[in-house]
Amino acid sequence: EKEKEKEKEKEEKDEKKEKKKEKKEEKKKEKEEETKKYKEKEKKKEKGTNKKNKKEEKNQSKAKGNDREKPAVTLEEFLKRATPLMVTIGRNKFTATPMMFSSGSYGWSHSGSLLADKEGPKYKVPCSVTLNITVKGSKPDTPRAFGTGTDFF
Repeated sequence: EKEKEKEKEKEEKDEKKEKKKEKKEEKKKEKEEETKKYKEKEKKKEKGTNKKNKKEEKNQSKAKGNDREKPAVTLEEFLKRATPLMVTIGRNKFTATPMMFSSGSYGWSHSGSLLADKEGPKYKVPCSVTLNITVKGSKPDTPRAFGTGTDFF
């Protein structure tokens, strides 16, 4: 009899645990549905206002003309951390060096020549390469004097 009672108690406990689990899962599903509905509402709101905002932003940027995005790295940080970049075009490898351009923006630059393979190695075409990789937003608001680009290395 004691064993039967223990089994009943165990079954009851298991049933309680199962019910708790089911309730938790239901609550979780309800929260997920609420969250989903909320996000959908927010997206709808954004879509409505986004169209208006985009038009306003375009008009404002045209009017101002000098709004620029800020660089991810300042000139000082760039000067401290920039290292030469290895660049590959086709089978040709070369190094672009960090520099500040005459416009005041900064990034990497390479200028030189290479032989481009056309239809395999038997037919090579001599080419001139000028490559400027500019850090987005690095151009200053006030222009620099012409010809003041600086190689850092």
